[in-house]
Amino acid sequence: MFFDTIYSDLSDALSFNQPKFCPEATWNSDAITIANRSIAGPYPRAIFVNTNNTIYVANRETKRIVMWQDKSVTPTNIIQGDFTQPNSLFVTSNGDIYIDDGAFNDRVQKWSAETNFFVTMMTVNSSCSGLFVDVNGTLYCSMSQHHQVVKRSLNDAVMNSNHVAAGTGSLGSDPNQLYGPHGIFVDVNLDLYVADCFNHRV
Repeated sequence: MFFDTIYSDLSDALSFNQPKFCPEATWNSDAITIANRSIAGPYPRAIFVNTNNTIYVANRETKRIVMWQDKSVTPTNIIQGDFTQPNSLFVTSNGDIYIDDGAFNDRVQKWSAETNFFVTMMTVNSSCSGLFVDVNGTLYCSMSQHHQVVKRSLNDAVMNSNHVAAGTGSLGSDPNQLYGPHGIFVDVNLDLYVADCFNHRV
């Protein structure tokens, strides 16, 4: 009972969508396009869906984050940014948006829902193929070019150097190595899951 209460409190703070399906659920095999090239831009890579079913997509060409509220067929908000070719984004429960800006500007930016401004939250030396913020307020970045996942606590007032969460920095297939990590996920137990792309494993 105590664990259930803790888990319930943590899941209320989660920003990402965790749908619960009935055992008989089936997918509709016919897709519905909600954003074509004119809205999402060419080669869209960064997408996020929050618990309210709001969809966030980064347009790499126009440097905009486009948002659709639940069931909306047209964008409900467009945020102009100063990021270059983002590969990932993550939205926290309070509406703050973390976006990869590492390929050319060596940083992860946060758009604050409170101030409507972008600020640098992490310095990196390559693009973040995946971003995640855990329930303790730790920001993770998977750097596929450096075969590592790095992290930093957002609770630290000063932006200190990042800490290695996984990988040695050298590509390999040993249990402590990664080879081109991409998507990442951190559960409520703070276990880190990594799509270890070129090792063909999770």
